[in-house]
Amino acid sequence: MKILSVCIAFLSLGFFVFSGYAQQPPNFPMGYHKKNDAAAIRNYINTRSYDELVPLYQKFVQRPFESKQVKPAELYPHASQIVKRLEEFGVNRPLEYADISAEQWAAKFNYSFYHEVLVTHIQLLDQLFKDEEAFKYTVRAEKYLDFNYAAVNSVYALLLDKFGRHEQMKEVLLESMYRNQSTPEMIGLLAREYLKENKPEAGFSDYLHSLKNKKSN
Repeated sequence: MKILSVCIAFLSLGFFVFSGYAQQPPNFPMGYHKKNDAAAIRNYINTRSYDELVPLYQKFVQRPFESKQVKPAELYPHASQIVKRLEEFGVNRPLEYADISAEQWAAKFNYSFYHEVLVTHIQLLDQLFKDEEAFKYTVRAEKYLDFNYAAVNSVYALLLDKFGRHEQMKEVLLESMYRNQSTPEMIGLLAREYLKENKPEAGFSDYLHSLKNKKSN
């Protein structure tokens, strides 16, 4: 019980409970990554309300992930648990939202889950080479993100290439180009496919330009 209360106090102060990220506050027990502390953190996550979970993910996963101050492997256990907890709420609407329609709840949940959580979570999974898990979430996410996030598009295209699904990969590459949401890795895949069709290398720049302008035509 003492460990749990310390963890809660630690969270409320805005510190991260991952080794190497920020200084430990006074009296915070050493070795918090061990079994007992992990159990306390799991319990903390499992008792949070829906409205607390997205900010929790952003503070404890997104920020340290983007700043690269915590290794992805250290972030994953808690990140995965928060995502699963959110998914439970996606299926079972929380009581505090009982007064809105199912359609309104779905719209609210989908925006928060896909835009504010999965964009980061997909990249985290990709860096850990959790290909199947990353692919599952990417397929789901693109239905809502509509190819408007280059980082997600890149993971999607690279995994499709890795899985040998090249026709679908080309569709993703083109959709991403139309929205100007591509990465250098995706441009490389597009160049490879372009040259496969025996087209002149000198014409690739013009080809790219035509794709970027296509959506506005």
